[in-house]
Amino acid sequence: MMASIYMVKKMGAFKTVVAVPTAPLRSFEEVETGVEEIYCANIRQGPFFAVADAYRHWYDLSLTEVIGFLKGRS
Repeated sequence: MMASIYMVKKMGAFKTVVAVPTAPLRSFEEVETGVEEIYCANIRQGPFFAVADAYRHWYDLSLTEVIGFLKGRS
């Protein structure tokens, strides 16, 4: 994320906005210092967490599903 922020700023972005569904507090705070706006619906505390824990219904996509999404078929 920080590399992406750096690159868009280097390319002359007028404003940087980050939006993520979930993140650890320490990462949120680090990214927050480098952008104008940041949105995160679920900030987690503690040393470890799984992204899947932030969702009611989580499942890993199959390769076929991923290819379908990339081709614009859902």
